[in-house]
Amino acid sequence: MLITPMAQNTALPVLPIDGRRHIILAVSGGSDSTALLHLAARQCRALSNPPELTAVTVDHRLRTGSAAEARTVAEVCAALGVRHRTLVWDGPKPASGIQDAARNARRNLIAAAAGEAGADVVFTGHTFDDQLETVAMRQKRGSGPGLAGIAPASFVFNDAGAGQPVPFTRPLLGASHQALRVFLNGLGVEWIDDPSNDNNAFERVAVRHELLELREEQRVALACLQQKAAHERNDASGCIAKVLQDHAFAVAPGLIRLDNSLAEIAEADALPALRTVMAFSAGVPFAAATAHATEALSAWRLTTAGAWS
Repeated sequence: MLITPMAQNTALPVLPIDGRRHIILAVSGGSDSTALLHLAARQCRALSNPPELTAVTVDHRLRTGSAAEARTVAEVCAALGVRHRTLVWDGPKPASGIQDAARNARRNLIAAAAGEAGADVVFTGHTFDDQLETVAMRQKRGSGPGLAGIAPASFVFNDAGAGQPVPFTRPLLGASHQALRVFLNGLGVEWIDDPSNDNNAFERVAVRHELLELREEQRVALACLQQKAAHERNDASGCIAKVLQDHAFAVAPGLIRLDNSLAEIAEADALPALRTVMAFSAGVPFAAATAHATEALSAWRLTTAGAWS
């Protein structure tokens, strides 16, 4: 999703619900996800054959009152006629990196719930502001594909769905946090403010406060940087898809055979495709390290074996 910097983020988006059978809405009770819930319910009411909606709330059990917050979301959903489920993150919690761990747990729990329900898509409430925060955080770590920020859609694999990928879509990426709050205020709807959102000990919160101090032209520059990186990521993904289409063959679920001709094409084209296949075969969400793929490609080119898979 390519967003004209600071131009589209005051408008409320039309959610891509047409043609869907069953949509999972990730609703924490905060303003962004509450707006997502109300937008989805409103659009469905206008359809003669609307998709089924199920809102899911993850209780991370990290704060006193989190269970009560989940019950509040359930009450809101009941008033809207939307089915609701509360998912609980049980077990021990890490002493550090708690926000990343909670994010991963939340994603996996929601993906499993989608698989159990047979839903065809998950909608999350990520906004334009989340996008800028992500890019600003990654900019501090250097350049690269990460500057493309949050993807408009991605796949999450889950065990409950027999290993089938669940598409997570972020239809609010073009909307600002403020525009969504104005929408809710117009409806007279309240939301839950998570106190951790004011804790500067968390990197994202600290960056969020830094962004509030930026001049408008600085925010525009950051948005332009994200768009440029997103264009580059889209182009790179297209190249990888073309290489795999020409040189990769599915032998069995989880097993990919690579034609020897892949080892003969330019390294700049072969390596990204090889990194992708290695990640897929290993069942990990990120491309394999360039060094590992380079080593594998070099070894492959030295052998005269018929095929490498």
